[in-house]
Amino acid sequence: MKSDKHQSGQRQGGFTLVELMISMTISIFLVSGIIQLYSASRSAFRAQEQAGHLMENGRTGTEILSRTIRLARYWGCAGTQDASVTNHLANNQQGIFGINGTTDEITVFQVEDDTETSILDINDTLNASVNPDPLSSTAKVHVAQDSGFETGDFVVINNCAQADVIQLSGVTTVSGEDQLAFTGCSTCTQSYETNASVFKVRRTRFFIATGTSGEPALFQQEDGGTAIELIEGVEDMQILYGEDTNDDDTVDRYVQSDVINDVCVQDSNADCWRGIADVRISLLLRTTENGVTSAAQTYLFDGTSRTATDNRLRREFLTIISLRNHRV
Repeated sequence: MKSDKHQSGQRQGGFTLVELMISMTISIFLVSGIIQLYSASRSAFRAQEQAGHLMENGRTGTEILSRTIRLARYWGCAGTQDASVTNHLANNQQGIFGINGTTDEITVFQVEDDTETSILDINDTLNASVNPDPLSSTAKVHVAQDSGFETGDFVVINNCAQADVIQLSGVTTVSGEDQLAFTGCSTCTQSYETNASVFKVRRTRFFIATGTSGEPALFQQEDGGTAIELIEGVEDMQILYGEDTNDDDTVDRYVQSDVINDVCVQDSNADCWRGIADVRISLLLRTTENGVTSAAQTYLFDGTSRTATDNRLRREFLTIISLRNHRV
């Protein structure tokens, strides 16, 4: 019987061109969907990460400001209602001082407790006596050598019952002692024995400027030295001051700093900042990266509605800081 060689072979087949095109189209849709899902997830993660940084920076900024401003006009152990504190500095050195501008700034004066230096004696060349009563501008306060005080420092002479806030006009070392001369106290009303101490007054200034990355930032400057960048992304700072006009420990109105400074000039009032009971600070923070929001954000800041010109996320952080020592 004659066999057919072709009957034992297997019939070969494959995908048709139409089937390949359908498979490729489905694959393209699947890959496109995966890419879109990944992109959306990445954008959401980026937005969430930026929002988290924004919240963290806002809380940190308000905490730093609150901790420092709360101690404004803290003159050490004499800072009580019953103590007698005489501030011989200028109007803008009364414990707290603000400047109103496109973005506001604030300077705080407070005693540094860790700079306490005991007084050895006080020599008054006018009266040719030790521990004069009252202290005059010709007096020199004697303290231990290498006390760390420098010409121009603001200091507080303090014995816990009374205090004078003055500025040093000179520091000289004589016979193993530092002798501190001062200005702005032609005749101080206080008298001191050797149980008194001298404290250095710290000046802390907060302001907004451009940071190292080109972003606006909150800066802190100590005693006129080099400013340090604290918080990146702080776009604006607006400050209002709560005035207690009738000494009833209640804020009667909030005003900008220029209102208070005008009173200082017009009335030659050295205590013009003394009636400030609290400080209201609004910080506007923005994300350091653009493209976080899908559209330009409309937001509220300092009671005003604003619309962004970019796609950054912005948020206002508001804090009210009570001044513990505004009566002193």
